[in-house]
Amino acid sequence: MVEGMDAGRRAGAPSRGSRALMRGLTGGLAMLGALLLGSSSAGADERAPERVSVLGRKERVRVVAPDTGKSGEELARIDTGAVRSSIDTDLARELGLDLDDAEKVTVTSSLGREERPLVSVTLQIGDRSIRTRVTVNDRSHLSSPVLIGRHDLDGFLVDVTKTHLTRPAVDTSAPTSTTVDPGGLPRSLDPAPKGPAPALMSPR
Repeated sequence: MVEGMDAGRRAGAPSRGSRALMRGLTGGLAMLGALLLGSSSAGADERAPERVSVLGRKERVRVVAPDTGKSGEELARIDTGAVRSSIDTDLARELGLDLDDAEKVTVTSSLGREERPLVSVTLQIGDRSIRTRVTVNDRSHLSSPVLIGRHDLDGFLVDVTKTHLTRPAVDTSAPTSTTVDPGGLPRSLDPAPKGPAPALMSPR
């Protein structure tokens, strides 16, 4: 009777060849899973986001008037607290922008509430050209004739502890006109300040 039970168990148990085959299949599936995981990781690396550009609180920016082709390179304040970018009235007129027939918008800022012209320009910041609309107001009493607001800062990080991290790339897509500041030096040739940047924040 015992011999019959042992024989039944031996008949129902898998053979050594079957066990080896099962181990081989398990190892093959594990290797296939590892290959698929590696392929997925490589695809994720290929889809990694592009490098983000870093700006300081003050940067050289070129403003281009699309209708006239004139441009001026100016020191701009990078201000994530402002919604829309703004340029000085004198700069807008030097670029030939039509302020009389421009759309008017009401803006509330640290300077108060006022109505400003809204004009189309291209801002060249580093190696990027941004077609946008900016407001125009009197910035002659401020430290920078151009203010860049967060509306035009997509893809940038701002480090307020630094300045002059970029300069606008050379634009060969359209003829440009160099404007001259009151000191007689062409703005487009005005060199960036040398040495460490000042640590204090400037008022708007």
